[in-house]
Amino acid sequence: MAIKYKIKDIIRSQDYNKVPSRFLFKYIFIPIAWPITFFLVNLGVTPNQATLIRFIIHITAYIFILVKGYLLGYILIYFALILDCVDGQIARTTNSASFFGKFFDGWLDCLFEISFILFIAIAITNRDDNIINIALLTALMNALLWITLLRFSLHKNNKRIYKFTNIEKKIFNFLDNRLLVDWFDVKYFVFPFFVFFNKEIEFIYLLLVVNTVLFLVYSLQKIYIGYCILNIHRSSSSSKKINFKENE
Repeated sequence: MAIKYKIKDIIRSQDYNKVPSRFLFKYIFIPIAWPITFFLVNLGVTPNQATLIRFIIHITAYIFILVKGYLLGYILIYFALILDCVDGQIARTTNSASFFGKFFDGWLDCLFEISFILFIAIAITNRDDNIINIALLTALMNALLWITLLRFSLHKNNKRIYKFTNIEKKIFNFLDNRLLVDWFDVKYFVFPFFVFFNKEIEFIYLLLVVNTVLFLVYSLQKIYIGYCILNIHRSSSSSKKINFKENE
């Protein structure tokens, strides 16, 4: 294996000021990912291929959980979370970032976030027959949250100027740049402790409460901001067609 990139090249490419995580990803997962990135990037693995490897590991982890290999499945899930840092490190080190890579990585993140809770429930279904239904509801709240954020982002280019108060700006800044990132860190930091004490059921109920609250909070935020900055008259495509036919 020809050494084209060194560990220091990978570390140098990491701008810690742009890492939103406060502790788990920033100070644990990212440094652990450096030697993995070193190995893969010098093998010629591309960022998209690294994301695909992560996807395969996620699937493998879920298969182990389905066949009652819970511990190995959970270990692979955390290994996949570490690999979530690798594709970005390869992209920065080799200057090969792409819009598809950003989409592919984000799509896999959403897919994992929604499915993760379901497979935890499958692993402990023998303890509570109703836990699958709770997990499905929890996953639905998570999916609705991502749909809300996505739908709002699709209309950002049509915004008008609106002056929010300083308090509103601080709240929106916290919601948009801190809350979800911090919750992501907290969630995967505390999960092993719940597993260690056989409290996975309590963990699922915790996720249900938090996901529901997050969905409601971000829905209210985006509706309010949308009303302020997107409340602009537009002509529908159907009305344009009708006008065109009338002019004929």
